[in-house]
Amino acid sequence: MRRLVLAAGLAYGLWLTGFNKSLRRFQDETGVTLQRDNITLKTADGRRYVNSTRVTGVDVFDPVQFTRAVLDCYRQIEGVARYLRERVPRFERARIEAIAPVLGVRETRHIVGDYTLTGADSVNGTRFADSIAADASALDIHEPRGADVDFRGLPPYEIPYHCLLPQRVEQILVAGRCISADHAAHARSRNMPACMATGQAAGIAAAVAINERVTVRNVPVAKVQHHLRKLGMPLHGDEMPGSF
Repeated sequence: MRRLVLAAGLAYGLWLTGFNKSLRRFQDETGVTLQRDNITLKTADGRRYVNSTRVTGVDVFDPVQFTRAVLDCYRQIEGVARYLRERVPRFERARIEAIAPVLGVRETRHIVGDYTLTGADSVNGTRFADSIAADASALDIHEPRGADVDFRGLPPYEIPYHCLLPQRVEQILVAGRCISADHAAHARSRNMPACMATGQAAGIAAAVAINERVTVRNVPVAKVQHHLRKLGMPLHGDEMPGSF
């Protein structure tokens, strides 16, 4: 079991991920089939948030498959609730207060950019001359076939401008989860801080392109970086608070 305690005033007071052996034993003894090797419990505002359902191999652009996935997740909730009440102390009288209204899709399409951010880049903190964002989000890889989760706090990494530029397409900048990144790098770059940072950089780059009368592919990245720094944005890993 992994435990992460966050400082007071942040979104989550306690974050627990694990229960692997207990989940396997529960399924062996009850015949209930659960879809994940672990579950995550988070506390906030006096409530317990449970991250526990999963459906794999779904084409989310197919409305029939997407609808089936939603229904499947709803069906899984009953088994997870039973596990918590029967096997986790202090959950004996727990009840479901609310269920997420939409299906959370972890990963779909990425552009193929002028540069593809790799897992090694995000883990080793590769330094990029054209970096437009530094991010300290945890590595959070969910194995695509539905196995365990690799969750690790790591030093900051950098996102280069050329991850926002699709190959063979002009005058488009892409920000957010679908930047040019492989599956392992996406485990960090998909998080909200990175998505906000790439969105901000894309907006500034578009403005610079207009002012300089150049295409977004030919934007002087140094000018984009200058404007980002004026806003107080860290661009390299060693500029992040707490970095050495």
